[in-house]
Amino acid sequence: SSFAADGSTADGPAAGSAAAAGANRDSSSSSSSGSHGPRFQTGCGKGCSIMFSESNRTGLTEADKQRISTAFKKRAAELPGDSVHALMTGNGSPYQNIQGRIMYASMKLIQQMPGGGSIKAFTRIMHRTADDDLVGEFPTFRAYPLQPSCDTWCEFPVKDRANAVVQWLMAAEQDPQLIQGAWLLLLESDYVWMKPLELPGSAHDVAVQGYGFTYDYIDPSFPAAAKVVKRMCPECRVSQVPHSGPAPVLIRPHELALVAPDWETYSAWIENNEHA
Repeated sequence: SSFAADGSTADGPAAGSAAAAGANRDSSSSSSSGSHGPRFQTGCGKGCSIMFSESNRTGLTEADKQRISTAFKKRAAELPGDSVHALMTGNGSPYQNIQGRIMYASMKLIQQMPGGGSIKAFTRIMHRTADDDLVGEFPTFRAYPLQPSCDTWCEFPVKDRANAVVQWLMAAEQDPQLIQGAWLLLLESDYVWMKPLELPGSAHDVAVQGYGFTYDYIDPSFPAAAKVVKRMCPECRVSQVPHSGPAPVLIRPHELALVAPDWETYSAWIENNEHA
């Protein structure tokens, strides 16, 4: 590994219905019809977010996912097949910012090593109501949070992660220049880069698959976990659910556009279901 880290039925969600994540703040222009209008605003560059969202509303339909995925295929075709855009999520808390600074600094170091030049861009996807002190240090997209209270303190800020990533994807449809790699690398703030990333091949080669990380402590077949998996997704075979998570993951932009809304839906279901 290149990283070291710290740390639908009556019950199940309807696949693709990412609106299940809810919305604490809506916008009249936040439809998923392909014209998001002023919902995503361009920031001032250095010293503030490169772009920010005025609503956490997502609710992408299958048609939306397909349209965005097609647009991202076109964008990725303009970029080198070995180019990687790293995406780190966080909520701008002091704890995550200290971690993020270390992760970002270690990434800059490996970029200077042989093979490290594939990392072409870095974006922090921050779910927060306002810019923090590090927006001038990290290129930052600010997503509007599901939990505005997390700006000060909340129990589980990463609950907002999937929704924030979907907001970034919607913004990238509005401004394709937000995507700077034919591969996207999803990261969390508590990672430290140890060596350059080993790519499986060119993102333009359809035979090449991306990859995720296998965690020994994530076991969907564990009896209590298996019951939740079957309740959430009755048609899923527990034995085929990977021992993985949303990061670190190397994935093409158009692939992320297809799966992230379902990630958001299932995340919301888990957080809101008493059995999970």
